[in-house]
This record gives sequence, structure tokens and C-alpha cells, in this order.
Amino acid sequence: MNSIKMNSIKMNSIKMNSIKLTRRTALELTKELWTWLADHPSATKSMWPRWKELDEMMAACPCCEYDEQQRELETPSCDNCPLAGRWGLDNAQCTATYTPFVRWCRASSDLAAKVRAAQDMVRLCDEALADLEPGDESD
Repeated sequence: MNSIKMNSIKMNSIKMNSIKLTRRTALELTKELWTWLADHPSATKSMWPRWKELDEMMAACPCCEYDEQQRELETPSCDNCPLAGRWGLDNAQCTATYTPFVRWCRASSDLAAKVRAAQDMVRLCDEALADLEPGDESD
């Protein structure tokens, strides 16, 4: 699990000028990332071309970045993750053993499994986006 956590975080420090995300934008970027990963199963998350545009983000996941921005230096909890509550069990996080994220990480050389897991992440993002109120751009 430690290696999974390391894959999901670029750095532990906070930049003063980091990009400010809304819940919707975080979900849209996360969906875009996982759509790209489903289309490029041999790639890693760090290979996503959009990271060059989003270089001010500290987390390697837009939903994690949103959560970090919302809690403002509090103890990590994932309570503000736009995908919270979608992992199947109460209080489960994306690093729980059965989640699409963990399945994707563990699939390493099984490209078909990576595609399925990435597609499941896209589906979760679609569900979360559908649950947002139209025009909801709130933090």
C-alpha cells in the first residue's frame, strides 16, 4: 500500500500559487486523466500530457489536489475528495484494496485489467459529475 500512496503524491510541500480547483473541475480533470490512461494502458499517471499545463498541482490526482486545498494544511483525511463515498464502503478511500485505483496500480503488466480499472475510474467520475447541481462551480 505504501507504493500506491507514493504514486498518488508528487510532493508533500505546499506551493503558495497552486491552481485552485472547484469540485467540478477536479472531477473533469480526473475523468480526463483516467480516460487517457484507459486509452494508453502501458502508460503511468505521470506520463499524462496535461501535467505540463497543471504543473502547479502538488498531488498526482486532481481529486486529491481538491481535497488538499479544501482542508488547508489539516491532517489528511480525504473527507473533501469529490469521489468520497463512491468506493463501496463507508469511509473507504481510493487506496482501499478493492478500488479501481488500486486494481489499476496492481495490474502493472496486465494491460486489459488496467483498461478495465481505468474505465471504472471514468465511470465513478461520470457518476459524481452527474450528481452535481447544474452550473455548480463551488469550492
